[in-house]
Amino acid sequence: MRYRMGFPKTVPLHFQTIKDRNSKKIRQNQEKNQKFMNHTKISILFILLHLSPVMVKAQNWNPYVSQAEAIPDPMIPVEFDGEGLLSFRLGNSGDDAMSVVRNQELTLTLTLSDGVPNDSVAHKAIGGTWAQKFDWKYLENYNTFIGTQVDEIPGNSEGTINLKYKPTNNSVKETPSNGLNINLQPPPYANGVNLTNDDQASFYTYVQAKDYSDAPASYGTAVHHINTFKDRRTKQYENYLYLGSLVDPESMELTSLDAHGDDNDLLDDEDGIVFPELVRGDSVILPVAVTVHDFGTGMLNAWFDWNGDGDFDDNNERLTSPKNIYKTDTIELDLLIPANAVVDRPTFCRFRLGDRRVMHPNILSLYGEVEDYKIQIVKNRSLNTEKLILDNEDNDKSGSLSENDVLTFKIIVTNMRDKEIHNLTINDNRLSPGNTACAALLPGESCILTGKYRITKEDINMGRIESQTVADADETDPVFSNDPLFLIKRSNEQ
Repeated sequence: MRYRMGFPKTVPLHFQTIKDRNSKKIRQNQEKNQKFMNHTKISILFILLHLSPVMVKAQNWNPYVSQAEAIPDPMIPVEFDGEGLLSFRLGNSGDDAMSVVRNQELTLTLTLSDGVPNDSVAHKAIGGTWAQKFDWKYLENYNTFIGTQVDEIPGNSEGTINLKYKPTNNSVKETPSNGLNINLQPPPYANGVNLTNDDQASFYTYVQAKDYSDAPASYGTAVHHINTFKDRRTKQYENYLYLGSLVDPESMELTSLDAHGDDNDLLDDEDGIVFPELVRGDSVILPVAVTVHDFGTGMLNAWFDWNGDGDFDDNNERLTSPKNIYKTDTIELDLLIPANAVVDRPTFCRFRLGDRRVMHPNILSLYGEVEDYKIQIVKNRSLNTEKLILDNEDNDKSGSLSENDVLTFKIIVTNMRDKEIHNLTINDNRLSPGNTACAALLPGESCILTGKYRITKEDINMGRIESQTVADADETDPVFSNDPLFLIKRSNEQ
């Protein structure tokens, strides 16, 4: 008997049942998948319809901060009401704009260090081209600004944020801490796209005050750091001292022909020295006021350009014994003006209070102050001039002073000094002869010019004769006498 291989023409019932069950399950799975796909499509469509258009397609955003800086750098210390401007750049290097999405705004956090906003209303200290793209809140307890985006930030664009800043603590160059830290928090929708290595920036500077000399450039430049720092342990100033009662910093050298560059910049702090009359050949006491805070110490030195050659390099132009300064005081300096000091033009002097470097007129001093002055040295003015009428040639025999009468004048010049003077000359613009000279005059001696003068009608009308007399000697300045001679009428003319 042979058997034929293969399935029977009719399928048993239990196999048909299994097949039906599988087909039903497949249909159910297909229906479930279709429902899931439909639900997913609806969800995606809902998200696309209800979220910002920036989510419709793949986007490219990258907000960043950069180029933080301070102006000026370094800043002026607290003692001089220092102030400055902190700034940084904010941008979006992505191609697409960053729209304002509620609860997904970009935020900026600005934290200040050793300073505060320089405005009585803190948020008004914020400025710059992009400042208005944020709503600013100031957290005083944390000295921090929070900026929340309120305006679109275009793609491939950049703007500035500025902050007016006022130091409240002085930091030094070695550990600068006057400035700010900036942190950018990108919007959540930019996560995964935004680069994070450019979301933070900071800039810290320090404070420094400098005082510059202001005499003409030929005298060289003297610079002093005005040291306003305190000992961390004692909280007292370290070497904060200066000339007079004022000092102010300058940002640069202010040379000038009259040594007024510093005077005309902010405060006039050239107030340390009160000059008596500087007469060549004389000795004077020169009062120099100094101010010393806490336990500062320093040295006081000075230079005088006696010969007016534009420098302080000559042997006799520096004070021979610099003074050591320990406290606020008025120091009296003995000053001898050379007998050959320049008198035909002004000259200059320089005073320096600081460290040992003030032994030189130009080397940097780490603290203190420099003051330059234009001075005029004079000859001695100790000459006394007296005018007298000796005689009247009454040419018209009128018995009175009248036109064409010839008067004889006597001009007496007396040496009032306690030293001999030489080569005294007397000149008068009305007398004939109009001049005379005396080779030498001891103290108390006089030189006399006698001359004649013809009365004019104008003199009669004015009732006096206008006369200018000039007396001068090697050791004196010219003395001008413009005293008139009054014409007194005789009694028979009343």
